[in-house]
Amino acid sequence: MGTNLVYRIRQPAAARIEAQTPRRRHCPALWTALTYNRSMLIPTLNLIGPGRLGRTLARLWQDKGLVRIGAVAGRDAGRCSSARDFIGAGSPITEGQLPPADLWLIATPDDAIAGVATRLAADAALRQGDIAFHCSGALASAVLAPLQASGAHTASIHPLKSFASPDTAITSFDGTFCACEGGPEAVQRLAPLFDAIGARRFAVTSEHKLRYHAAAVLACNHLVALMEAALRCMEGAGVNRDTAWSALQPLIAGTLANIDRNGTRAALTGPVARGDKQTIRDEIDATTDLDPELGEAYRVLSLVALNLAPPDNGLTRADISGSSKGSESFVQRGQSRLNADQTTLTPLNDEATIPAPPHGKARMNLPTARRPVLSSASRPLTVTIPAVNELGEAVPTAIAGEHPLTLYVDKREIVTLMTLGAAPEALAIGWLRNQRLVKSLDEIASVQVDWEVEAVSITTRNGLQDADERLGTRTVTTGCGQGTVFGGLMDEIDSIRLPAQRSLSQATLYALMDAVRHHESIYKQAGAVHGCALAHATPEGSEVLMFVEDVGRHNAVDAIAGHMWLDGLDGSDKIFYTTGRLTSEMVIKTAQMGIPFLVSRSGLTKMGWDIAQKLGLTMIGRAQGKHYLLFSGEEYFKR
Repeated sequence: MGTNLVYRIRQPAAARIEAQTPRRRHCPALWTALTYNRSMLIPTLNLIGPGRLGRTLARLWQDKGLVRIGAVAGRDAGRCSSARDFIGAGSPITEGQLPPADLWLIATPDDAIAGVATRLAADAALRQGDIAFHCSGALASAVLAPLQASGAHTASIHPLKSFASPDTAITSFDGTFCACEGGPEAVQRLAPLFDAIGARRFAVTSEHKLRYHAAAVLACNHLVALMEAALRCMEGAGVNRDTAWSALQPLIAGTLANIDRNGTRAALTGPVARGDKQTIRDEIDATTDLDPELGEAYRVLSLVALNLAPPDNGLTRADISGSSKGSESFVQRGQSRLNADQTTLTPLNDEATIPAPPHGKARMNLPTARRPVLSSASRPLTVTIPAVNELGEAVPTAIAGEHPLTLYVDKREIVTLMTLGAAPEALAIGWLRNQRLVKSLDEIASVQVDWEVEAVSITTRNGLQDADERLGTRTVTTGCGQGTVFGGLMDEIDSIRLPAQRSLSQATLYALMDAVRHHESIYKQAGAVHGCALAHATPEGSEVLMFVEDVGRHNAVDAIAGHMWLDGLDGSDKIFYTTGRLTSEMVIKTAQMGIPFLVSRSGLTKMGWDIAQKLGLTMIGRAQGKHYLLFSGEEYFKR
């Protein structure tokens, strides 16, 4: 009966092999398939889980006439129908009793396999002697124990292959290695099916499935992540993504070829193989500055590479783990990115009222103020200089611009700031505001920058009030670049009032950190700058309104303060984000802008914390990814 069934389905091939038995060695896969069909007839296969792997295997077996497809089962009717169409057979089923079958392929996500097995056992869906198997790389066949207890034979067979596209997988499956584990009866009966489609089987014990699968993840999934890390580092060096990939491809191919020819130990090159301690430390720092996760990946992979390095190169684990940044900044450090179009000032030739803020945001009933006459004198944010790498190769390198800018108010020299030069007019206005030398934008008539003399001339309408007294009292704070605050710093804290009705949610905080992370930045190109952002705090998320970078974080703060005045933005529903530490001056400047929420990827000082507590300001530090520390204002924060 079995032979007749084979003849009816595949008579030409069967007849040829029956007539030419000695030639069976020339077609072993087909002979195996025919032998399998004679002994088992043509088994019925129920596919549970219509994903890419399940539909690929079912299609391969269906095309060769090795199985009859019964149910194509899953939760989503559309996906079940799509899988049925791809396979070319089967009945889409989303609920109800499944029909009997000889083979049951559970091709669901790993987390669902045990639940499916339990439900099938409870429904007594499988008969004594049926085969149940899954294709998970991480799970052993023991996850199918409820079915084994009901009399079924169980196994796991994992194809060591990426199934990103079933259309591609069905044409490239031949030669795929498959890890087999489970009961001997199930493995023996499944072996001809996999052999017939070109699988190369090998055994893995159940207790070592996780190690096996971890190897597959590292070689496949994490290779994708490693390539993404390399591309992001290239982008951080100013190389566009397409060029970076074209440059890296031959390097990757050559490395894989070297591993294939010589093994991993002989194929290892680079700073770890040479024992270049300082290069490793510097590159951990550089990648950490770009993104802490990249820095941590570089450090950990360097430790793995150390096991392959020559033992006499002098490099130790401490040399790698002792980087100044890599070992401590994984949860603290982040990256800054710039949305340059949000920091450009529009020059005006005459005085005007403040226009509507950008991005269609309404002003918060601020009084109308006359806008000062402004120059438009931003500087190039980076310059490219020649450099030579460790191989003696010329490498054009972008570095951050830095320019002295002396502030003159009514022809009186006040201070010289070191700045990137992105928005010098806003910087000057914000600096005057945050030093409390002017109380209103109305007081400023014009701001004119002249880079030929490296100066900004600010003309007021009525002169600075109490200028001598204010300029004569200075408090030197722990600022970066410049941290001097003029005139009665501590005396004015009590006059600051933050809005009582306010709220910041954890979801909004996460949205802010993600938005800031995706800003393009001078920091990515050249490093050596600080960044600050002003963002909306809404229950729906967080929108970055402006992002400013400069060589000193206080310059970036002052520039945002200037933009807020020029654009008429109220701070009561805003979040202020900085890449720098939260010192007393940063806290005070944030409060002076009327902003109730202050977030940093860095830490804080004791005085900064004391003032935040006094003002009731919600202060969050060490904010990176999904990590943060809430230091004050907890009553206004919702998790």
